[in-house]
Amino acid sequence: MTIGRDVEAQVLSRAIHAHIHHRVFQNGNRTVVFPASPGGYASERMG
Repeated sequence: MTIGRDVEAQVLSRAIHAHIHHRVFQNGNRTVVFPASPGGYASERMG
């Protein structure tokens, strides 16, 4: 249970980060998320 919640929190955090940095776009019925720049999630990995 705890592992699932941890993974869910990480995925939500990354989704919000991508949205805030304008890396999420609609292409017809699809959603396109451009990857983060190298080191973009470094603060998440370090903490």
